[in-house]
Amino acid sequence: MGTEQSESRLQIRWLSLLLIASSISLLMVAVAWFYGYRDAPETINRILQASPADVQSITVRPSSYATLVTAPVVITDRRRIRRFVQLARSARVGGADHPQSRWRCHISVADSTGISHCTVSQTLSQGTMIYVHTGQSDGLMLGIYRCDDLAPFLEELTEAVNRNSTEMDDEE
Repeated sequence: MGTEQSESRLQIRWLSLLLIASSISLLMVAVAWFYGYRDAPETINRILQASPADVQSITVRPSSYATLVTAPVVITDRRRIRRFVQLARSARVGGADHPQSRWRCHISVADSTGISHCTVSQTLSQGTMIYVHTGQSDGLMLGIYRCDDLAPFLEELTEAVNRNSTEMDDEE
């Protein structure tokens, strides 16, 4: 009789722990959604489906690993913004299998409603990947996309900036 009560108490304790662990897991999911995923469609659209007229600026920032730029580059030139938007719109859902990067950079796209962030990585063998996330250089991953034509554009853009200055203004 005493053994059955001990087993019953043990089962109740385990069920209580399971209930607590489940509650904590649900709370973590709710917090992640609230702080990241609830804005995911807007964030992804701001980068991949933006209208060139809505984008105010694009900032290319250095990465801590194999960086494309050594200092932030702010793009306000309408022609370059239009080209970036065209290329980003051509991105397709994709992923790379443990890619090695030739270079990386962090990009922020600003419009009148806010700023969205992604990391662009030119891989050695798997194309150019766009990692959309919630923070400037990391955060919750919202999607992985591939756009191979984006790498030459960014390389050309940063070479031109490195020759001139770190601020690119409208050419009118």
